[in-house]
Amino acid sequence: RPRADLAGEWVVTGHTPGRGDYSGTAMISDDGTGGYTAAYRLEYSDGTWFDGRSKAIVYTGYEWRGTSDLGGQDVREVFALDESGNRLRGRWFLAAHSETGGDFVAERAGGTPRIVALSPAALRVGAKQTVTVIGVGLDGVPDFGAGTASRVLARDSHRIVVEVAVDANAAPGLRQAAVGAVKGATPVALYPRVERIAVEPSYAIARVGGGRIDPVAAQFEAVGYASVPGADGRAVDVRLGALAARWETAAFNEQAVRDRDPEFSGRIDGSGRFLPAVGGPNPARRFSGNNVGNLSVVARVSDGGREVTGTSHLIVTVQRWNTPPIY
Repeated sequence: RPRADLAGEWVVTGHTPGRGDYSGTAMISDDGTGGYTAAYRLEYSDGTWFDGRSKAIVYTGYEWRGTSDLGGQDVREVFALDESGNRLRGRWFLAAHSETGGDFVAERAGGTPRIVALSPAALRVGAKQTVTVIGVGLDGVPDFGAGTASRVLARDSHRIVVEVAVDANAAPGLRQAAVGAVKGATPVALYPRVERIAVEPSYAIARVGGGRIDPVAAQFEAVGYASVPGADGRAVDVRLGALAARWETAAFNEQAVRDRDPEFSGRIDGSGRFLPAVGGPNPARRFSGNNVGNLSVVARVSDGGREVTGTSHLIVTVQRWNTPPIY
């Protein structure tokens, strides 16, 4: 395939587990030596801005491998350009902790007006919610269909932030968002309640630290699902995205109970990030064992006066002394 020219403005969307959705722009420039530089201007859905600059080699014209300063952190980028040459997709992660990072999608800013993404893409019946509509050439007030009312809170060249009020009598189901004559390709779900919680990932490994070896953390999210009528009237399972949750760990099996693994292996914080304990023999443990463990990770989500829970499996194991690069 011929080498794609990546220079120009790109519309960026993404998600950082434990932190939330973000969007913004990337201005990519040819550095004159066969590589590229990028200047990022990004914002999380809670209104927190962060900037960054990147320098990348693009192998074969399509495989982006970058090093960046993103929000003051040393970051690595592993992206790939699609066949059209108009979408760049991949993952970024901290140079020192590859387990910490986020998803990244960028589309060229030019071309036909279009809705690129919605954050979130699900609306609860009978509630008000802030939605960010990300796109190209959008002009007008976003419309989410019958039973909804939108009020623009802020806008710039590629984003419209709206407050969406959904009537208590609005019919649950899948809708098509629109901004003027521009229709969204991804359906919006109006849902009455959270049916279940899936803790993601469903299985993870963390590693204790100690000495010159940093611990390897594990990040979890409580992802909600709801059941709504589909186009044919049959119920479909709709992903609602990451929800706020209360987090705790528990012994995964009887052996973990006897070994008191939740007490020694580490702790989980309010964002769902598990922080392992320090490694090495622990005289407080049976046989002075290491601070490893076999844990269940439990997320508890409050939903309209009821509690919905989900679980995941976490192994806390020993240090990895030689970590090969993944990029």
